[in-house]
Amino acid sequence: ADLFTGALYNHYVPPAGLCFDIGCGDQPVEDDGALHDFNVAERVKIAENRSEDQMMHFRTNHIMWTMGSDFQYQAAHTWFKNMDKLIKYTNSMTEKKVNLIYSSPSCYVYHKNKASAMPPVVKYSHNNTADFFPYADSPHAFWSGYFTSRPALKGYVRRCNNLLQVCKQLEVIGAPKLSDKVLLPTSEKLREAA
Repeated sequence: ADLFTGALYNHYVPPAGLCFDIGCGDQPVEDDGALHDFNVAERVKIAENRSEDQMMHFRTNHIMWTMGSDFQYQAAHTWFKNMDKLIKYTNSMTEKKVNLIYSSPSCYVYHKNKASAMPPVVKYSHNNTADFFPYADSPHAFWSGYFTSRPALKGYVRRCNNLLQVCKQLEVIGAPKLSDKVLLPTSEKLREAA
């Protein structure tokens, strides 16, 4: 089976300057001309600049912004109100370089694949046929349950961990003792072997 993969350009946070969560310091889209902080043109320019910068790193002009991050959308209405305005004003500008829409991953992948099949045909430079292995982003912080690849290896790790836990429990019950000359092995050796 083929697997279409890609990397998120901005991790999974919104583009710089366009975070609308209550904890962000970015300005909201102010579209009331009577207010002193009217900033539609500035916000649209930021959206265009971020889009153009991101497009330079992709082979088609379909890009995806991930709007939000961990523990965001505490006030979802703020996000959607500002995104609605940003979409409206960016798409209505006379020199339209960028078209913003709400989308889904399936819609994005569909249009990305469709665009790559049109002339000039976009050939993706790397076709990986190997399995994908879970990763760690810091010591002892593995994301192994995050992916569904390598189920046999994950099952093996789970069974080995069960065996280690049983050994630790038996060790507590049996209370290994020091002989007069040799320290008896403990489950610590099993843990170190992992």
